[in-house]
Amino acid sequence: PDTVDSGLPVIDKTLTIEGNGATIERSTAVGIPIFGIISVSATGDLTLSHITIANGKSGTGGGIDVDNGVLTVDNSTITGNAAIADGGGIENDGGTVTILNSTIAGNSAGEWGGGIGTNMRGEATIVNSTISGNTAVWGGGAIFQDVADHRIGDFKGDGVDRDVVGLYVDAQFF
Repeated sequence: PDTVDSGLPVIDKTLTIEGNGATIERSTAVGIPIFGIISVSATGDLTLSHITIANGKSGTGGGIDVDNGVLTVDNSTITGNAAIADGGGIENDGGTVTILNSTIAGNSAGEWGGGIGTNMRGEATIVNSTISGNTAVWGGGAIFQDVADHRIGDFKGDGVDRDVVGLYVDAQFF
Protein backbone atom coordinates (compact mmCIF):
# COMPACT_ATOMS: atom_id res chain seq x y z
CA PRO A 1 0.00 0.00 0.00
CA ASP A 2 0.97 3.61 -0.42
CA THR A 3 1.31 3.88 3.34
CA VAL A 4 2.38 1.28 5.86
CA ASP A 5 0.84 3.34 8.63
CA SER A 6 -2.29 1.35 9.38
CA GLY A 7 -4.05 0.67 12.65
CA LEU A 8 -3.87 -3.08 12.12
CA PRO A 9 -0.95 -5.15 10.80
CA VAL A 10 -0.76 -5.33 6.99
CA ILE A 11 -2.97 -8.17 5.75
CA ASP A 12 -0.69 -10.43 3.68
CA LYS A 13 -2.59 -13.74 3.73
CA THR A 14 -6.20 -14.95 3.73
CA LEU A 15 -8.18 -13.56 6.66
CA THR A 16 -11.88 -13.20 7.50
CA ILE A 17 -13.00 -10.75 10.17
CA GLU A 18 -16.55 -11.42 11.37
CA GLY A 19 -17.29 -8.25 13.29
CA ASN A 20 -20.68 -9.16 14.78
CA GLY A 21 -21.59 -5.46 14.61
CA ALA A 22 -18.29 -4.17 16.05
CA THR A 23 -16.48 -1.00 14.94
CA ILE A 24 -12.77 -0.64 14.21
CA GLU A 25 -11.96 3.06 14.31
CA ARG A 26 -9.28 5.68 14.77
CA SER A 27 -9.96 8.14 17.57
CA THR A 28 -10.77 11.67 16.43
CA ALA A 29 -9.25 13.26 19.56
CA VAL A 30 -6.77 16.10 19.06
CA GLY A 31 -3.17 14.91 18.68
CA ILE A 32 -3.96 11.41 17.37
CA PRO A 33 -1.52 10.57 14.53
CA ILE A 34 -2.72 10.05 10.99
CA PHE A 35 -3.14 6.40 9.97
CA GLY A 36 -5.47 4.28 7.85
CA ILE A 37 -7.33 1.42 9.46
CA ILE A 38 -6.42 -1.56 7.24
CA SER A 39 -3.86 -2.24 4.49
CA VAL A 40 -4.12 -5.31 2.23
CA SER A 41 -0.93 -6.33 0.39
CA ALA A 42 -0.62 -8.15 -2.94
CA THR A 43 -0.66 -11.51 -1.15
CA GLY A 44 -3.56 -10.55 1.09
CA ASP A 45 -7.18 -11.71 0.77
CA LEU A 46 -9.39 -10.01 3.37
CA THR A 47 -13.11 -10.52 3.97
CA LEU A 48 -14.88 -8.10 6.31
CA SER A 49 -18.37 -9.05 7.47
CA HIS A 50 -20.82 -7.24 9.78
CA ILE A 51 -18.28 -4.59 10.80
CA THR A 52 -17.80 -0.82 10.62
CA ILE A 53 -14.49 0.76 9.60
CA ALA A 54 -14.43 4.40 10.70
CA ASN A 55 -12.35 7.56 11.02
CA GLY A 56 -9.17 6.36 9.31
CA LYS A 57 -7.02 9.06 7.77
CA SER A 58 -3.99 8.56 5.55
CA GLY A 59 -2.35 9.55 2.26
CA THR A 60 -4.47 7.04 0.31
CA GLY A 61 -7.10 4.58 1.46
CA GLY A 62 -8.19 6.31 4.65
CA GLY A 63 -10.34 3.36 5.68
CA ILE A 64 -8.82 0.52 3.66
CA ASP A 65 -5.84 0.54 1.28
CA VAL A 66 -5.70 -2.41 -1.15
CA ASP A 67 -2.40 -2.87 -3.01
CA ASN A 68 -2.96 -5.59 -5.65
CA GLY A 69 -4.71 -7.74 -3.04
CA VAL A 70 -8.28 -8.97 -2.63
CA LEU A 71 -10.94 -7.34 -0.45
CA THR A 72 -14.55 -8.39 0.14
CA VAL A 73 -16.81 -6.15 2.23
CA ASP A 74 -20.10 -7.85 3.15
CA ASN A 75 -22.93 -6.36 5.24
CA SER A 76 -20.56 -3.73 6.57
CA THR A 77 -20.12 0.05 6.74
CA ILE A 78 -17.13 2.16 5.69
CA THR A 79 -17.68 5.67 7.08
CA GLY A 80 -16.00 8.89 8.17
CA ASN A 81 -12.62 8.04 6.62
CA ALA A 82 -10.40 10.53 4.78
CA ALA A 83 -7.50 10.39 2.34
CA ILE A 84 -5.15 13.26 1.63
CA ALA A 85 -5.03 12.04 -2.00
CA ASP A 86 -7.23 9.16 -3.28
CA GLY A 87 -9.73 6.68 -1.88
CA GLY A 88 -11.22 8.18 1.27
CA GLY A 89 -13.14 5.03 2.16
CA ILE A 90 -11.29 2.45 0.06
CA GLU A 91 -8.29 2.85 -2.26
CA ASN A 92 -7.83 -0.03 -4.70
CA ASP A 93 -4.51 -0.03 -6.56
CA GLY A 94 -4.61 -2.99 -8.92
CA GLY A 95 -6.55 -5.28 -6.62
CA THR A 96 -9.97 -6.93 -6.67
CA VAL A 97 -12.62 -5.36 -4.43
CA THR A 98 -16.15 -6.69 -3.93
CA ILE A 99 -18.74 -4.72 -1.97
CA LEU A 100 -21.92 -6.64 -1.07
CA ASN A 101 -24.96 -5.38 0.88
CA SER A 102 -22.86 -2.63 2.43
CA THR A 103 -22.77 1.14 2.96
CA ILE A 104 -19.93 3.45 2.05
CA ALA A 105 -20.87 6.90 3.36
CA GLY A 106 -19.40 10.13 4.64
CA ASN A 107 -15.85 9.54 3.40
CA SER A 108 -13.67 12.17 1.70
CA ALA A 109 -10.63 12.47 -0.55
CA GLY A 110 -8.41 15.47 -1.19
CA GLU A 111 -8.11 14.41 -4.83
CA TRP A 112 -10.06 11.47 -6.36
CA GLY A 113 -12.59 8.89 -5.12
CA GLY A 114 -14.21 9.96 -1.86
CA GLY A 115 -15.98 6.62 -1.38
CA ILE A 116 -13.86 4.32 -3.54
CA GLY A 117 -10.79 5.10 -5.64
CA THR A 118 -9.71 2.40 -8.10
CA ASN A 119 -6.47 2.69 -10.09
CA MET A 120 -3.88 0.59 -11.89
CA ARG A 121 -6.33 -1.76 -13.62
CA GLY A 122 -7.98 -2.68 -10.37
CA GLU A 123 -11.41 -4.28 -10.35
CA ALA A 124 -14.40 -3.37 -8.19
CA THR A 125 -17.78 -5.11 -8.05
CA ILE A 126 -20.56 -3.41 -6.10
CA VAL A 127 -23.86 -5.22 -5.49
CA ASN A 128 -26.91 -4.14 -3.48
CA SER A 129 -24.96 -1.43 -1.68
CA THR A 130 -25.41 2.25 -0.86
CA ILE A 131 -22.68 4.78 -1.57
CA SER A 132 -23.68 8.25 -0.42
CA GLY A 133 -22.47 11.48 1.12
CA ASN A 134 -18.87 10.95 0.00
CA THR A 135 -16.83 13.85 -1.38
CA ALA A 136 -13.72 14.32 -3.51
CA VAL A 137 -12.04 17.58 -4.46
CA TRP A 138 -11.12 16.65 -8.04
CA GLY A 139 -13.64 13.99 -9.06
CA GLY A 140 -15.59 10.85 -8.26
CA GLY A 141 -17.23 11.73 -4.97
CA ALA A 142 -18.78 8.26 -4.81
CA ILE A 143 -16.41 6.32 -7.08
CA PHE A 144 -13.30 7.20 -9.07
CA GLN A 145 -12.18 4.73 -11.72
CA ASP A 146 -8.88 5.19 -13.55
CA VAL A 147 -7.95 2.43 -15.99
CA ALA A 148 -10.03 0.03 -13.97
CA ASP A 149 -13.06 -2.24 -14.20
CA HIS A 150 -16.22 -1.64 -12.15
CA ARG A 151 -19.33 -3.78 -12.15
CA ILE A 152 -22.24 -2.13 -10.43
CA GLY A 153 -25.52 -3.89 -9.68
CA ASP A 154 -28.32 -2.52 -7.49
CA PHE A 155 -26.22 0.57 -6.78
CA LYS A 156 -27.70 3.52 -4.89
CA GLY A 157 -25.51 6.57 -4.50
CA ASP A 158 -25.17 10.32 -4.59
CA GLY A 159 -21.47 11.13 -4.34
CA VAL A 160 -20.67 14.82 -4.56
CA ASP A 161 -17.51 16.44 -5.88
CA ARG A 162 -16.61 19.74 -7.51
CA ASP A 163 -18.32 18.67 -10.74
CA VAL A 164 -21.32 17.22 -8.89
CA VAL A 165 -20.60 13.84 -10.45
CA GLY A 166 -20.74 10.70 -8.34
CA LEU A 167 -18.93 8.36 -10.74
CA TYR A 168 -15.81 9.51 -12.57
CA VAL A 169 -14.53 7.21 -15.29
CA ASP A 170 -11.17 7.73 -16.99
CA ALA A 171 -9.87 5.58 -19.88
CA GLN A 172 -13.25 3.97 -20.36
CA PHE A 173 -13.03 0.23 -19.64
CA PHE A 174 -16.48 0.42 -18.04
